[in-house]
Amino acid sequence: MNNLFQPNNRLTQALNNPLNYGFSCNFLQVEDSLDSIIHANGWIIKVCANSGAPSVDVSRLSPKDTKLSRGGVSSGIIPFIEAMDANARSAKRELNKNHAGLIGLDVSHPEIDAFLDVKLPMLSKVVYITDGVTLTQQMIEKLTNYYKKQPKLFFHKRKYDYKGVNLCTEIKDMESGDTCVLGSVNLCGYKSVTDFENNFHADLANSALKLIEIDKELKQRYRSKRDYYELVSLGSNNNQVGLSCLGLASLMGHFGVDYSNYVGSDLEATIKAAYHYAASVVKRTYPEYQRVFTQAPTVHSHLRFFDAIQNQKTGENLNVTRTIEPLQGYDYGHESGNKISVVISQTTGNTQYFYHPNTPTVQETSSEDYFNVAIAWQNMLDSTGLSQGISFSWFDTESDTENSFGVQDFKNWLDSPLPSLYYYVPIAKISDNIINDKFGGEVSDQNLPAAAFDKTFDEIFSDCECGG
Repeated sequence: MNNLFQPNNRLTQALNNPLNYGFSCNFLQVEDSLDSIIHANGWIIKVCANSGAPSVDVSRLSPKDTKLSRGGVSSGIIPFIEAMDANARSAKRELNKNHAGLIGLDVSHPEIDAFLDVKLPMLSKVVYITDGVTLTQQMIEKLTNYYKKQPKLFFHKRKYDYKGVNLCTEIKDMESGDTCVLGSVNLCGYKSVTDFENNFHADLANSALKLIEIDKELKQRYRSKRDYYELVSLGSNNNQVGLSCLGLASLMGHFGVDYSNYVGSDLEATIKAAYHYAASVVKRTYPEYQRVFTQAPTVHSHLRFFDAIQNQKTGENLNVTRTIEPLQGYDYGHESGNKISVVISQTTGNTQYFYHPNTPTVQETSSEDYFNVAIAWQNMLDSTGLSQGISFSWFDTESDTENSFGVQDFKNWLDSPLPSLYYYVPIAKISDNIINDKFGGEVSDQNLPAAAFDKTFDEIFSDCECGG
């Protein structure tokens, strides 16, 4: 594509090869019957074999020791969940496919404690909190503690009781069999700030239309493929895409804005106006599409984009930051003057990336400020009438203090418009003293990854293709 719009990895592969499967998010509601459970396991294998991401809701399964109509008692959800995880893991290993996967349970299910405790090597776990359900103080404390201990435990507010949701970001209900394609727009793909202000609204609209056209093209393609027909709902109501933005923190660097003063800034006003313009274009052109704008947890997709504004000034090949999050990096006084991020990968090794020197980082941004920006962004999406949700990760800059993420923070999320609480990411406060203690004040390509974080954001996600 170009430096402004690009589909995510799976969708790009599908566009380049008709045999590849392009839908990132695939949802299945498991019914309380043996036939449905057997079907779900086969469905998971097939989705994973095609590099899709299976999202399975097991909230309707009977709890352990429930009397069955055919005699005997239920074994409960855990054996079935473990079998589903094993099938997803087998599909990845045997077919050499990368995929994310999620399995969800409603917080009111009698086996919620067992669900929180079970360890799944492949599938991430999500706890549904259905609209209208009141959580006890004891339950909130329990969920808060588990969230900080398990890196692949998420929470999602379910607006429509037991109809199902897209576990990644969806704020509205999705029926079983529904799918979603993902793409991104680069906020920093412009030659100047003025260029951005003049053209972003049209580019955002065109990118949304392009993603919808791709979605329609894929569904038309799959109508003739028996294997895919079983995976993809081709009904008239399966009309949603997920268009994210990348590089908000990078763009802030150009505008002289950070997370403490973004809300109410001229930059926010420009972005809001662009979203409302794009929404009006989509509604006129494809009125059947009800959900278009999101912030999906694309892990490495942003590394394909570059900061055109900075390139214009220095000729350097700078990257843009992930979605609307602050940069997970640190300014080590590199000779270029740019800020640095390190991606730690089991497959490609450790790689340095450079960003605009004024890009706000997680160390420079309070959890509260980023939380407020995410809320403002979600409210903006909702105001367009074409809103999906934001997959909001909590960057805990106070993880080693008594002000670390706690019960009140969890309650604040519950009271916010944000539908999802994704990864908990404890952030170490990096200081010159730490660098001096570990490396004698010398930072090089070889020792920078260790200096950056004891456990970096990308290290947590090294095996995850979430939305990417």
